[in-house]
Amino acid sequence: MDTYAVDEAKPEQSEPRSSPKDRRKTSRLLVHWQTLRGGRPYPALADVDPAALGLLWRFCFLVRPSPMSLIYTHVGSALRTSYGVDGSEGMPETVRAMVEDPYHRAIQRMEAILTDGTIHNRWGDELRFRSSALPLSDDQETVSHVLGLVDFITVRRELAGGIKVETACAPSECDPAA
Repeated sequence: MDTYAVDEAKPEQSEPRSSPKDRRKTSRLLVHWQTLRGGRPYPALADVDPAALGLLWRFCFLVRPSPMSLIYTHVGSALRTSYGVDGSEGMPETVRAMVEDPYHRAIQRMEAILTDGTIHNRWGDELRFRSSALPLSDDQETVSHVLGLVDFITVRRELAGGIKVETACAPSECDPAA
């Protein structure tokens, strides 16, 4: 798993494009977050407008810091559909692997964090993911929430006539129980 701050150079990684044609959801959310910041170090929670995020909101989550556990105040419909969770009882281990490390780094460093990597779910499917954790601050000194996004494809390995075949599907197309 590769995790890096936005201002760190990542091999083969160009700067996020502000073009609406940029297909990476994490890059589009980062550009939106940077726009919301304006001249401030961080946007405030009140600046986050689901309508302005459009379809990206389906892949987003909002987490409020807590000393005991993560408190999810929003879990996008793409995550809820894929895993059948609403965040009130935490997240499945697979989603936590994509969310928690970037979240903790965003809190500790107080900066935008992007992550990409590969993990396996409990059915043995490979998940190739990108995630972001973007700090929000109402007082511009402490992180009040983290706005994040998880986007992934599931690569299923199936036997077809004795030959291994890989199929990929987006979160809304994959049924993990299938």
